[in-house]
Amino acid sequence: MENIQDESSRISTLQKEKKHLHEPQKSNPQLENTFTSEKINHIISSNIPSKEMQTWVHMKQLPTLQKKLLWHLIKISNKDNIALYQGVKQDLVGLIEKKLVIDNPIKMRMGISVFVLPYTPYLMRELKSLRNLF
Repeated sequence: MENIQDESSRISTLQKEKKHLHEPQKSNPQLENTFTSEKINHIISSNIPSKEMQTWVHMKQLPTLQKKLLWHLIKISNKDNIALYQGVKQDLVGLIEKKLVIDNPIKMRMGISVFVLPYTPYLMRELKSLRNLF
């Protein structure tokens, strides 16, 4: 008799576990607030003029190291979109050639001063609004 009760309780436990497996997963509010590349792309593309869209597309096609460097410059830029880069100018050559940054004629002692995304102010504003999220 005892053996039957043990078996019965074990079956009951297994059935509960099986039900638990089929329940919809509860969403995690922290994960819902994360930004995927699709969300970021949608936010930016819906808030910038079409003439700046080409720059955004071009930025997404950059090599990873240049993307990281450009993102770093966006993060450290001031309200006038000027960034003081603490590296060597050779690092910036690719971005300068693509006109994503422009050398600032006012030379600084402690780094290289550049204008970041000087021809796309709306894009720069959107990226600056996202910079605190990363």
